[in-house]
Amino acid sequence: MTRIMQSKTLEKLIGELGQKRPVFHSERDFQYALAWKIKETFNEAELRPEMPLRKKGDSIHLDLFIKYKGKKIGIELKYTTKKFEWVSEDSEFFSLSSHQAFYHREYDYIYDIFRLQNMIKDNVIDYGYAIFITNNEKFWSPPSKPSNTLDINFKIYEGRILEKELKWNGETNTTKGRGDINLEHYNYKLIWKPYSAPNNNDFKYLMVEINQ
Repeated sequence: MTRIMQSKTLEKLIGELGQKRPVFHSERDFQYALAWKIKETFNEAELRPEMPLRKKGDSIHLDLFIKYKGKKIGIELKYTTKKFEWVSEDSEFFSLSSHQAFYHREYDYIYDIFRLQNMIKDNVIDYGYAIFITNNEKFWSPPSKPSNTLDINFKIYEGRILEKELKWNGETNTTKGRGDINLEHYNYKLIWKPYSAPNNNDFKYLMVEINQ
């Protein structure tokens, strides 16, 4: 399928956004900043944040739903941080908290990919992107040694290939409501890229393209 809004184009927009908005206050702040940037670039696009859609009788939501030149594009966003404070050049103060439940955030990102796969199969969208921004190096750093941690199968470190069926390595109360994820014939190589570095604090982003 010819993709009107290609991954290279989004990478360019994210790079430009990183120069203007190196830090976000929240995931919602990130969502609206990216939506604004896309709309500036593709001014004929119909863009809806937090769009409710119907899928086989169920209501689902997309962080960003875009209609452009006859194509329907879905974007899911994640923004998670470790503690960081910064004052921008125009004196805007940012105080980021340290997000807990680390492995829930890994899982939820992969689940976004899974959801987008299903939306494509059900003709809700034509293709999609899952985007994750963080300043926590634990997400992109590979395990330092072989590990049997609870979340080992849901790690999203640099160079990881996501494929087939992913399961928790054990069960606890914290995994309830988050079941196995079967990516079927899809596979994704995870490549982290620089986003910004305010006060030498690295923010990186991960973007996965999902298509048929």
